[in-house]
Amino acid sequence: MNLIKYFIIIIIAILISPAPASAKKASVVCKSISRGKTDITVKAKTKKTKYNYKKSIMELTSIPSDTVSPYAASAITQVHGLTRSEINSSFTLAIKTKEYAPNRICIWPLEINVTLILDPLIYIAKEHKVGSCRRTAVKGHELKHVRISKNALNDYKNIIRKQINSYNMEHRVYGPISRKEAKNYQKRIEKE
Repeated sequence: MNLIKYFIIIIIAILISPAPASAKKASVVCKSISRGKTDITVKAKTKKTKYNYKKSIMELTSIPSDTVSPYAASAITQVHGLTRSEINSSFTLAIKTKEYAPNRICIWPLEINVTLILDPLIYIAKEHKVGSCRRTAVKGHELKHVRISKNALNDYKNIIRKQINSYNMEHRVYGPISRKEAKNYQKRIEKE
């Protein structure tokens, strides 16, 4: 989930980055002619769970884990199933411009779209044959981990949405700037 925290920091940095001096001077004019509000969409998606039945109990047991074992350090354990979920994200920013005067325009973020994608993979030891009670039990247990990850992703989605909405997006309007500067300025906003 550290990726999500990093993603939140990037979004906040984009939203609170200062405008160049030329854009600050007359931003009141642009605020009055822009629609001013930025549409913000944050989605969480879960891909179809994939399964891998190729690894043995010994191979699964040897895979390092970042979770804390509930067992004593001296306990000998075996892993019959393992869930690995990858989290990916995408971020898009749409810019709007409006002419203020000949060769002078106002510019502001029109849309911010964030998508968080959970891609779960469940390993079940190859020793557990199709239809066996053990395989069914292991699969049921591992699917609980997928549900927990999905719920956590939805929680982070709501946190990201609240963070973005906590900034007054109605005042993120810049200009007027020259039309000649617009393309470079748009690239700058998108990079920030």
